[in-house]
Amino acid sequence: SACAQWFVFERAGKSGIRVMLDGQGADEMLGGYLGYLLTVARGALAKGRLGDFLRLRDLYNEEVGPFPLSVPRVLADAFMPAFLRRSLPAPKGPARAAMTPRLARLARLDGRDDLTPRHDLGATLAADLQSRILPALLRYEDTNSMAHSIEARVPFLDHRLVEFAFSLPDAMKIDGMTQKRVLRKAMQGIVPEAILSRKDKVGFKASPSWTFSLAAARRAEWVENATEYERDWFAEEGLTRLFRGGPFADEMEIPLWRVINLKLWARSL
Repeated sequence: SACAQWFVFERAGKSGIRVMLDGQGADEMLGGYLGYLLTVARGALAKGRLGDFLRLRDLYNEEVGPFPLSVPRVLADAFMPAFLRRSLPAPKGPARAAMTPRLARLARLDGRDDLTPRHDLGATLAADLQSRILPALLRYEDTNSMAHSIEARVPFLDHRLVEFAFSLPDAMKIDGMTQKRVLRKAMQGIVPEAILSRKDKVGFKASPSWTFSLAAARRAEWVENATEYERDWFAEEGLTRLFRGGPFADEMEIPLWRVINLKLWARSL
């Protein structure tokens, strides 16, 4: 999405546009990302509302796909003391398995800095807004926009709107499978219903096939740790598994993209 955003600003700059509006912050304030539904599900079970948990699970299965949480897992997340959760090893996905412990610490992927209660929607949104998600997105946007002499404005992040959003109850943000509920209600009669009723969350990016083609065409190059930085950061066995022959599943796009870009950056130093 950072690259796609660059090209949008580049085209806008060539067209003479000097100020643009962006919706950054709305998802982190009002629960727009799909993962927040899991936070709500955890919260329901933590409060003893098994019926609410099961209804949300069934809706998720119907509208999104297999619900990824079991009751025991949710209860462990909700009631495990923070110091115990911090001591657990971080789950190792494909990208994490390709990292050395040093890189995981640098990327803050070892779980030691994230003590946000996983069943608390308000705390999760606050952490994502203040430290986990939004600061990086704003940094990309500032770099991309100013590279093309464009002032990018983010009206959702007016402090008065942020403060108001965090004063609202959770049900005004997520109701069943409806996310950003208060914003949808506020925009009725202003924004077309076809847009208001959409529930799919689509990332702003190019086709995953571009990343998969690059990963496959230069596989040997990516598996090799050609610089001191790469040898310090990447485990070759994990890299080999990450870049093994396709076809790649869609969820592999982001791990592959990030590893490739980090390697290219290390080789440019």
